[in-house]
Amino acid sequence: MIIKKIKFATFVLSGLLLTNVLYGAAESSTYQSGTYTGLLFGYSGMNSTVKEGNYIPGNTNGSGKSTKLDSGIVGEALLGYRHFFEGQTLLGFELGFSLDNNEVTQITNINSNGYTSSTKYKAPFKFTPAFVFGKQLTHDFLGFIKLGMSISQFKGTHFLKRNGNTSDLENFKTTRNGFMCAVGGEYALNERFSTLGILSYESFAKIHNTYEDPSGGAVIGSNNIAALKPEYITAKVGVVYRF
Repeated sequence: MIIKKIKFATFVLSGLLLTNVLYGAAESSTYQSGTYTGLLFGYSGMNSTVKEGNYIPGNTNGSGKSTKLDSGIVGEALLGYRHFFEGQTLLGFELGFSLDNNEVTQITNINSNGYTSSTKYKAPFKFTPAFVFGKQLTHDFLGFIKLGMSISQFKGTHFLKRNGNTSDLENFKTTRNGFMCAVGGEYALNERFSTLGILSYESFAKIHNTYEDPSGGAVIGSNNIAALKPEYITAKVGVVYRF
């Protein structure tokens, strides 16, 4: 009888301790609703597709396509607010500002009388407003996804080349919006600081440009048109401070 009572008391005490541990963990959760800021650094991969065509009345006209992947270094500053609901799910809004030294230079062969083009461009900075959805998975770790927009100014140069002759170098500059999605995780080091890792994808609207007359002005109505399609994949790690 005494042994049964001891077993029952042990069972009740274990249940009380477990309940207290779980309740205490929930009450003393590292993550709370509020504002946060962060700094991240990492790798930037830009995939660029160029579709280009020449039209010269009375000549054989053509088009060409090229794809180029270049890499660079990216740094990003974050400022956001998130709210934790029951069950430790979260919803937030975030604004990111990033600097990127990624620059692509690509040659496109145009199937018309031996023309080739050289296009070089970059997007040195981006603004990325986004909604953040996530869940606290353990006492110190949470996972999240981001869905938002990327706003960037693209600038570069372009020229045509044929049989050793090169057209004048032309500059272009334009602002484009793009779709941005990301997945990441955050690990709390203490009540204020966390480490952070993010993998993101950005796809921008096409950049259409009309360049110098490919006939050198000899044929009225000639034109050279190119469409650029930039895409980015970035991997970043950093630190977050929670106010």
